[in-house]
Amino acid sequence: MEMGQASFVLKILGQDHSCSAGVPAEAVRVQTMLPVFNAIANLVVDAHAASAAAAGRAISCRAGCGACCRQPVPITHSEARRIVELVESMPEKRRAAVRARFDSAMERLRESGLLAVMRGETDPNSEVSRNLAYRYFDLGIACPFLEDESCSIHEDRPLRCREYLVTSPAELCADVENQPVEVVPVFNRPSEALAAIGRGDQSLRPGFIALVQAFEWVKAHETPEESVEGPAILQNFLRALSGG
Repeated sequence: MEMGQASFVLKILGQDHSCSAGVPAEAVRVQTMLPVFNAIANLVVDAHAASAAAAGRAISCRAGCGACCRQPVPITHSEARRIVELVESMPEKRRAAVRARFDSAMERLRESGLLAVMRGETDPNSEVSRNLAYRYFDLGIACPFLEDESCSIHEDRPLRCREYLVTSPAELCADVENQPVEVVPVFNRPSEALAAIGRGDQSLRPGFIALVQAFEWVKAHETPEESVEGPAILQNFLRALSGG
C-alpha cells in the first residue's frame, strides 16, 4: 500500500497542536484509517485530561478498574468491522474465548428484552428505551475484551472508550445511576466525527451500535464498504472534528 505523509494543525482548548500522520495515498475503507483517528483521539483526550488536572480534577481511571466496561459502548460501523477483523486475527484458542463472550452477552440481552430495544425494534419513547444505558449496566455484562478488569485490546479500543474519563472516586463508577460520577467533558468528540463521515465521503452517516453487536451487525452487512481515497477520509474527519 502506497503511503503519504499528512501534516495538519489541531486547535484543542485554544492551543495549536502540530500533527503528522502516515496516510494511505490510495482508496481504502474507513477502518483502515482507524489507527490515525485513534492517535488523534488520544491527543484530544490527553489535552482535556491535562486541563482537568490543571483545574485540580485528576483522572481517577486506572488499570484494574473496569466498571465502565459494563456500559453499552457505542461504536461506529467502521469500528464494528475493525473489531471483527481483530478478533478473527487472534490465535484460535483466544479467538474462541472472545467469541464466546460476545455470544454470551448477546444471549443475556436477548433474554432480558434489551436486544430488541438496541436493534430499534421497540418504541424509542418507552421507559425501557429511555433508560437503556442503566438497564444494560444493571445486567452486569462485561465487555468481551475485559480481562482481569482491564482492557485486553487497549491499543485498539474504540474512540468512545478513549473519550470516557472520570475525575470522581473510581468506586462510584460501580453505581453510575445513583452516584455523582464526574466525567471529563470532551468537546468536538472524535467518535462523533467518525460517525459523521460515514464511509469516508460523508454521503452515508450510519450512526452507532453497541460494541457487543459488532458480529451481528457485520454478519448482516457482509458487503464491503466502498473505498475512498485516504487523504479525503482524513480531510473529512478533521473537518467534522472541527465542527465544519
